Amino acid sequence: PFERIEWLNLGLLIAQKKNSEDHIERFLNHLGLAYGTIGDYPKAIEYFEQGLALVAETGNMKAKAACLGNLGQAKASLGQLQEAQDYYEQALAIDREIGNAKGESNALSNIGMLYAEQGDAKKAITLLEKALEIDKSIDDVLGEGRDLGNLGLAHSRAGDKSRAIQYYQQAIAILDKMGELRSQGQFLGNLGNVYYSLEKTEK
Repeated sequence: PFERIEWLNLGLLIAQKKNSEDHIERFLNHLGLAYGTIGDYPKAIEYFEQGLALVAETGNMKAKAACLGNLGQAKASLGQLQEAQDYYEQALAIDREIGNAKGESNALSNIGMLYAEQGDAKKAITLLEKALEIDKSIDDVLGEGRDLGNLGLAHSRAGDKSRAIQYYQQAIAILDKMGELRSQGQFLGNLGNVYYSLEKTEK
């Protein structure tokens, strides 16, 4: 990650010298994501906010929604859940306005997971089901797999262990087929926790 950050900083400098606003915004966004990967969320927020200020000037609404979503994720990682939800809601409104279905799905999923974290499993499930419906409609198989896994978590929080297991198993099968190891590993761990709570320790 640190080598990637060095290359991204170099790319940002070149883009700034060329005064290429689109490329500057992309490098700011990628730098924010890179710092998020290593857990430096305050630094990630700094870059996302710079990117947001830039796209506010250029009027690129799709990029603005992405910046808002990224800011929401960074705030959520810091436990600032209300601020995170505010950013997610803004991103959702923009994505709906411009017809960006994938962005809408991401925002719904992010908001749903916030509700799950705060104990409102019913609200979380409603939003995650909407996200799943959208991803199915646009044939985003990877997104579908993640939605199913998130639904597994929400149902687990709701106390419905049987449905949680079903959703996790569906998610893992899809993600395995797609070769997406990070989310697959997360949901395998979550599935293990459900079996452990049911005292099925060998499983």
